[in-house]
Amino acid sequence: MSFFKFKLEKIEKDEARQKLFFLLGLRLLVFLALLGGLIVGTRVPVELFWPLVFYGLFSLGFLFPLGRKIPAAWSGAWIYFYAAQLILEICLEGAILRYTGDFSSPFSALFVLSIISAALIFRFAGNLLFATLAALVYTIALAAAVSGDFHGPEALFDFWAALSASRGFFATYLLNLTVFYLTALSAGFIARRLTQKTEELARAARDLRQARLDSEEVLQTMNSGVLSVDRLGKILFVNKTAEEILGLSAGELVGRDSREALKAPELVERLFSALYFLKPESRAEISIVSSKGRLIPLGISTALLGESQSGIRGVVAVFQDLTAAKQMEEKIKEQERLAAIGELSAGIAHEIRNPLASLSGSVEVLKNELILNEEQKALFELVQKEAARLNTIITDFLFFARTTPPRLERLDAAKAVRETIELLKSNPAYHPFDIELKLLAPNVWVQAEEGQLKQILINLAVNGLQAMEKSLSEFAGRLPLGKKLTIACGYKSPKPEDDPQPFISVTDEGKGIPANLHSKIFHPFFSTKKNGTGLGLPIVLRLVTNLGGTLDFTSELGKGTTFIFFLSRPEIKKDLLLPQLVRSFQ
Repeated sequence: MSFFKFKLEKIEKDEARQKLFFLLGLRLLVFLALLGGLIVGTRVPVELFWPLVFYGLFSLGFLFPLGRKIPAAWSGAWIYFYAAQLILEICLEGAILRYTGDFSSPFSALFVLSIISAALIFRFAGNLLFATLAALVYTIALAAAVSGDFHGPEALFDFWAALSASRGFFATYLLNLTVFYLTALSAGFIARRLTQKTEELARAARDLRQARLDSEEVLQTMNSGVLSVDRLGKILFVNKTAEEILGLSAGELVGRDSREALKAPELVERLFSALYFLKPESRAEISIVSSKGRLIPLGISTALLGESQSGIRGVVAVFQDLTAAKQMEEKIKEQERLAAIGELSAGIAHEIRNPLASLSGSVEVLKNELILNEEQKALFELVQKEAARLNTIITDFLFFARTTPPRLERLDAAKAVRETIELLKSNPAYHPFDIELKLLAPNVWVQAEEGQLKQILINLAVNGLQAMEKSLSEFAGRLPLGKKLTIACGYKSPKPEDDPQPFISVTDEGKGIPANLHSKIFHPFFSTKKNGTGLGLPIVLRLVTNLGGTLDFTSELGKGTTFIFFLSRPEIKKDLLLPQLVRSFQ
């Protein structure tokens, strides 16, 4: 039976088994219904009853395991079971024809059903073979019916004599045989076309499924948020970036009305504006509030799904979080402003310093040569003091304006912190405060210039000590303020996704910085101190930036402020690697 071909070989095995199970079950039900009608409407001889029962049990036994998972080694054997079922079925049809009449029996049509069933599974050759088997069984059944029983060649001679004697019998016999073969040919052709279409549909479905998976994978890996809604505003799709920006999962969004699910009125407004007015936006900026309460600036563009002529199916919105871009833009503006102020400060400082030097020298000469009373001496000392303070301001101006490019070298930041703390502790003004060192690593290697690094530390430390000194004088007894300044040094990640970097933090226990001043403390000439120049923190920011680092701070009213800056790791020179490795193995 090598001519048998399983026509569902190119379809997935699970789908093929389900289809075959449905086909055989439906065919079995139809055949058993016809046999039931035969048993009820005619007198069935005892000789026919038990073969019918055996056929029913055989078919049910064959059908039952087909719906279950079978070993792979048995999968090719189903074609033979099905062929055996068809052969048994054709033989039973012949027996039915033998006991229900001769040429006039209406049950000749049962052979046609079996031939059609064979066509659904087997190729042309197999189908023609079953048509030939049906014709042979049909001929033997008619011969047995004509002669009263089948006794070999004698019965066939009697059958041929009956055909020759009656043109009606001959025409009926020839017509039925023609119907058998025409049914085999036409059913085989239709089945082949059906199989081809089924395979094409299955292939197209696989391609479509793969295309959808590929497109969804692309959308899920995009750095921009993607959200689509149907024409009623119900959310159809969100990618992972959109989930992160909105702070909501796909389970909380997909399938829900966007007006209820999204807590972003401006985003919803853009979606429905595109839906109602059919005017998508190529680029716009909006602001939303995330689920954590953070204000997020978004760049958004919308596009219509479908065409206005055939009907709009929905809207897709693509948006990006502009927070980092806005911060970078602000930093660039700040750098430009600092550069402009620096140039202006340098010019003013030069114009003031020269006359100031002459004025200070003249006052000193007059003070030493003139005979002054106590009141006049006090006035001269006040002029000298204010001139000195003005000279300090000018020095800060020049330092701020003329920050020279650093000469970067490999430094141990922990050593620089220890030396700065010793310098601060030697100043009697800071003796009331406890200055604590918190080293998180024995050595913290950075790439920086020692002078600029110590200037940053001194400015931040003095700023924190003065903040605690002011807090103690203003809020003594009213707030639980401390007297400790903590300088920490080690390695940590600026962001969760970043690698650990060297850092230094300075934490005071002062009154803290009000939230409305957070955006102003790095502005030049802004100060909350009575005699402050407002250049301390701007100089720190400029020095940190000059060293290629980043500066940030956190502050809480009544608890204090922490300034933290990150610096770069030192570059390891390739020509030093080999000697170091050699020494490590000695």
